[in-house]
Amino acid sequence: MGKRAPFIISCPVVVTHKEYPDRIVLVEEPKKGYSFNLPGGGLDLLANKRTETIFACAIREVLEESGLEVDITGFLGLDHIEDESKLHITLAAIAMEGALKSSPEHPSVRLSTLEEIEIMDQEGRLRSPRVLIRARQFFSGLILPADEVVSLLSSDPIPHVVKRLPTIDSPISDNYY
Repeated sequence: MGKRAPFIISCPVVVTHKEYPDRIVLVEEPKKGYSFNLPGGGLDLLANKRTETIFACAIREVLEESGLEVDITGFLGLDHIEDESKLHITLAAIAMEGALKSSPEHPSVRLSTLEEIEIMDQEGRLRSPRVLIRARQFFSGLILPADEVVSLLSSDPIPHVVKRLPTIDSPISDNYY
């Protein structure tokens, strides 16, 4: 793993499995009080000082945290977490095959329905309200397809992308779409 940038860009991923389309992957984080979160993590700085791509980061982090190889299918949104100097770029992905695999950093990896995630939220077992927000968004179909994201980012400046992104109601004041 490379060095981290001073302002962290993180890529959480809502991952579903081809065999379980009504469930998404959650990973347990013991460092955070054994709460559950979406798999994902920060962009790595590579040896040539350029960062990896957002899609490469998401694919790498999902594999490291869940054992699943995924294909990125879409974009769910941006969240600015000011007090942590983070920008979360949340993506959607599908695992075509493979089995969940835990690790010392993530002792439990599970596939959960939206109803189960809502119960976990009520019990205070989610790391952030964004987990439930993005799960609801995903299951509602509010996803910008990955190929459209690539096309927009390669030809238009970011403000044009933001105007075309799906929106959802959110209790988080620093939520951007």
